[in-house]
Amino acid sequence: MIKNIPALTGIRGYAALWVVLMHYTWGGGMKGEGLFMQILLYGFSGVIVFLVLSGFVMAHVYPEFRKSVNLGAYGSYFYKRVARIYPLHLVTLLAFLALMEAGYPLRTPNETAFTFGLNLLLIQAWGFVNQFSWNALSWTISVEMFAYIWFPFAALILFKLPKVFAAAVMAAMVWILMKMPHIGLLQAAGVDTSNIVLSHGNFLVQFTSVFIAGVALYRVVQDINKLPTLVSDAMVVAGIGVLGYACTVPFQSWIMTCGALLIIAGLLCDKGLGRLLFGNRVSVFLGEISYSLYLTHFLLNVVMSNEIVGLRLADKISLAICTATISYYLIERPSRNFLRKLGSKKKVAAQPAAVPATA
Repeated sequence: MIKNIPALTGIRGYAALWVVLMHYTWGGGMKGEGLFMQILLYGFSGVIVFLVLSGFVMAHVYPEFRKSVNLGAYGSYFYKRVARIYPLHLVTLLAFLALMEAGYPLRTPNETAFTFGLNLLLIQAWGFVNQFSWNALSWTISVEMFAYIWFPFAALILFKLPKVFAAAVMAAMVWILMKMPHIGLLQAAGVDTSNIVLSHGNFLVQFTSVFIAGVALYRVVQDINKLPTLVSDAMVVAGIGVLGYACTVPFQSWIMTCGALLIIAGLLCDKGLGRLLFGNRVSVFLGEISYSLYLTHFLLNVVMSNEIVGLRLADKISLAICTATISYYLIERPSRNFLRKLGSKKKVAAQPAAVPATA
């Protein structure tokens, strides 16, 4: 039976909240000095925490792919993942279109029929265009979709081979983030990379590497729950310290990734400081609504900025959490459960009827 680790849900909520705080402060023109504002400036790093966590949790909850990958298991797995992420993505994409047509200041040259199609298919971050478009935050979900396609095969390889191989893969992913070798290859091919964002698979390479690092991490530390609480606490504290340090120097995604790896490894122990900070009810609730919080907060901010005057940061965060809660209970969770039940019924219907035994 797969063990539920509440802290792994809780940290997801804080990663999403970090992104929200960045958009509601620096993204909204609120600037300042000091460590706190510097941490908020680097809120983009919440995406890194989220993707490390995503790869880690996928490796934890899909043990069936550690020994083999067959078509039936793969199809069931992929259907569940799409049921998990697509309905809310579709709703927010259509909400963006509706708000744009209603006159809200959302239209840019990037909102075209072509990019709408890319967003509809969740392939907008796969290198076909360079800039973000529509509900721009969904680029991370596009990277997730790409990762879902090949995850079972990556898990199979990592769990078939010794842990030292997984450790080497994890180190290689950090090296890719540090050195960006794909940029050098593009430059050698004559590609101008000075303003590159999504094109030529730039973000796909970077953030797929983050996801792979999370999968490899789980393979390395899957038995870490046997370690003393003091060790797991030290990993969580060290990880938070690395993230804090990363916020005081020019942005380096590899440092942020190392911090996330340390924290998440410590949380697998499900005890001590990690459970206290991230496994409490408030944290877990925030983690449960984190996907809704992440996908809805930008559109909500556009509406708030145009319709309500004088909102403080605390007001905006409160409204974002309220909106995410409504979205989770009215859209995200019901649609996910409906699609999964529908998939289960189709699976049962497709099975051959039992043939009664004959005398």
